[in-house]
Amino acid sequence: MVTRSLLKCKGARWSLLGSFLTCAASIILVLLGAAQPAYTLPPIQKVAAIPAFARKYGLPCSACHTAWPELNYFGLAFRDRGYQMGNDRDSPIWQDPSYWPVTARITPNWHWENTSHQLTDEVTEAPGTTVTQSGFDLSGMDLWLTGTLFKNISFSILPTTDNTATWHFENAFVRFDNLAGSEWLNVKVGHFELDNLISEKRFLFLSANGGLYQNYHFIPAGDSNNFGIGDNQSGVEVQGHSANSYTRYTVAFLSSNEGGVGLTSSVLAPTPADNFTGRTYDWFFYRVGVQSDFFLGKFEFLPFFQHSEDNAYLANSLASNTPLSPGMQNAIWNGGFIESH
Repeated sequence: MVTRSLLKCKGARWSLLGSFLTCAASIILVLLGAAQPAYTLPPIQKVAAIPAFARKYGLPCSACHTAWPELNYFGLAFRDRGYQMGNDRDSPIWQDPSYWPVTARITPNWHWENTSHQLTDEVTEAPGTTVTQSGFDLSGMDLWLTGTLFKNISFSILPTTDNTATWHFENAFVRFDNLAGSEWLNVKVGHFELDNLISEKRFLFLSANGGLYQNYHFIPAGDSNNFGIGDNQSGVEVQGHSANSYTRYTVAFLSSNEGGVGLTSSVLAPTPADNFTGRTYDWFFYRVGVQSDFFLGKFEFLPFFQHSEDNAYLANSLASNTPLSPGMQNAIWNGGFIESH
């Protein structure tokens, strides 16, 4: 049995930078209950590779994956090293001219949607009715380029569309690996996924919500905070890991516009002022949780629990210079799930 734990803290804010920057920090501790022989390495919930990597190194996809896109620990370590094996094939200049580090993905599909508790023309009061839809459809398309630019310099560019061919950048970053000769110091700059052990990028489902984890994005009614830990963010990430990636840490400094482009204003970060003392709060929301990975024979169980809190200004969508009315309080909620394979 293998156990991993996840501790995440999001939302520390520095008033010195005003509404321009927010700081989000994640500290992830991976605890292993027992060593695993190579042939039973469990998957880890990250997406890292493209088929070009298998061609580049002459390895089968199963070297890094259990069932794609789940990574085993070898695949996780390969990603953490900046898509490098530590041999001559890491460098682009040693590749065959026909090698091109890119993959294209799109999914034609037939799917069936069943949504309960919906208000319709016939039913306008709770508990509502169930709406069912089915038919042939088309997913969006990814055009993913990733690999190494030079030794210890890796990159990823992922232009993607929805099913109407509206383009945006899922990610775009450069990562500088093994700074000062240490695997404990790596810096990523650009637009990227936070270091969540259960990644939404696996896209397990073809449902209308795109396979999103609701716990990552839930906000109480009336709350103006639009931050979701499953959303890709723009900023700088400092990350380190052990040689086998079993132990790791990540700290990310993020823009306040929730992964958007440009220097747009955002309701995500109104630094509230205490109208009675003039004190400015040093934080405004946080997310903290635990995630584990258990194996019972060939069955995998992924329990996840998250505790969340938004301060009263966010919870009530108030400007920072507006006094709180009696009864207004912080929004506090818990959520979780168990996923099994």
